[in-house]
Amino acid sequence: AVPLEHSGGQWKCHDSGAVANCSATAYFFGKYLQEVLGIPVGIVISAWNGSNIETWMSRESFRALDILSVAKRPVHQMPSLLYNAMIYPIRNLAVKGMIWYQGEANIDAPDLYTQLFPALVNDWRRQWKIGEFPFYYAQIAPFNYNKGEEKGKNSAFLREAQMKCLRYIPSSGMIVLTDVGDAHTIHPMEKETVGNRFAYLALGRTYGKKGFPVTGPLYRSMKVEGNKAVLS
Repeated sequence: AVPLEHSGGQWKCHDSGAVANCSATAYFFGKYLQEVLGIPVGIVISAWNGSNIETWMSRESFRALDILSVAKRPVHQMPSLLYNAMIYPIRNLAVKGMIWYQGEANIDAPDLYTQLFPALVNDWRRQWKIGEFPFYYAQIAPFNYNKGEEKGKNSAFLREAQMKCLRYIPSSGMIVLTDVGDAHTIHPMEKETVGNRFAYLALGRTYGKKGFPVTGPLYRSMKVEGNKAVLS
């Protein structure tokens, strides 16, 4: 497959018909931004349910990591497939930043994710040629996959990998979904909360708004004091 020049997408007003068929997270994100900033906000949505990160990477960025054979993967998870069809065609659009909500299809290889995700972001920034634009992402929700507790089966290891990526990706930020997720539902029902948390990040870090927290607490260190473990 080769990258397409045109995606066939189109702009739509946020009426009931258009909203019903778009990402609820993206809708609430844009809605909150528009209400606070008082300016028109356009959201470009490129999304595919159940996709892994490799399919959103360019062939060049994926091959540079020297990943093993992908012959046994489903067609919709083949490297570069969705990049060619849904990212490359929009590379010339002017953007203020990006939000990313993905990871569930990569819980089997959390260590590898810490290489794939920064490589994807770096490559997209090269494609857009506007520097290190803000890249904000969601840590996946605590869905119980019933696969076991070890690495590669428990989604907690992928969440840890996503947290580590904050150190590897400049101008990035992460929202946490642990408190709004459900062990029996892979995506949180509270989409407005998810969209709003993305908006808090953008408003605080990109638009310079003050007076509210933009992220939840992040682990820094642990110290034992007697019979207590003190986290900071």
